[in-house]
Amino acid sequence: MADTTVPELTIFKQLLNATDTTIILTHTNTSTLCSSVVTMTVSKIEVQGTDTVTATRTTYCIDEIPNSIIGVTSRTSSNSSVSFALFLGSNNQPNPDFTSNAVSITSNTEDLSFSSPLSEPTWFRRASVAELNGQECIYYSDPLQILIENIDGGTITPAVVYTCDLSGGSYMVTVSDTSFGPTLEYQWQSSSSILIATFTDVSGASSETLQISLNVSQTTYYRRINSFK
Repeated sequence: MADTTVPELTIFKQLLNATDTTIILTHTNTSTLCSSVVTMTVSKIEVQGTDTVTATRTTYCIDEIPNSIIGVTSRTSSNSSVSFALFLGSNNQPNPDFTSNAVSITSNTEDLSFSSPLSEPTWFRRASVAELNGQECIYYSDPLQILIENIDGGTITPAVVYTCDLSGGSYMVTVSDTSFGPTLEYQWQSSSSILIATFTDVSGASSETLQISLNVSQTTYYRRINSFK
């Protein structure tokens, strides 16, 4: 570390040894040439290893109880005085912001088990907090998101449309539903009978809504199938 005549000293962590660094500060009176020496020891929190969270599945239906999230920490320090505290954080925001909802865990291999389904997509991550003499350094795993999919058949409104239009007009069929999920797909079907087994796919009709012709010669039934990949 270079000599300095400035009464304040900035220490860059890159200059510190892996264990302890002793810094010698000498004050010299330029008139009398008398000097005094003080020393200080700076300990660097040196940490190796990783934190990980993994899952056997990352997408579930809204009524499914997710499998356990597997958490592993392999953090160690060459400084035997460094202590570790472990936490698991979660949040249900669109982005993995873990400013709250962190719970303390006690094992390097402690998993997170669920007793009930999740109601919405949720992020999880593991954290290791290394502490030495009141100074903390926090290390995180990569975040893991569990996606939740909800299928609701919905309601077509109005359920019945009467027409005597033979001029080629059309009508937009819409569905009110509460489905959500990352891989939601639609398929419209039609039939001249209300019997379920008689419905067949409408070619190319895989959008959320369906534009149908009112120029029909018989009663026609429509339905939309919601599904996930």
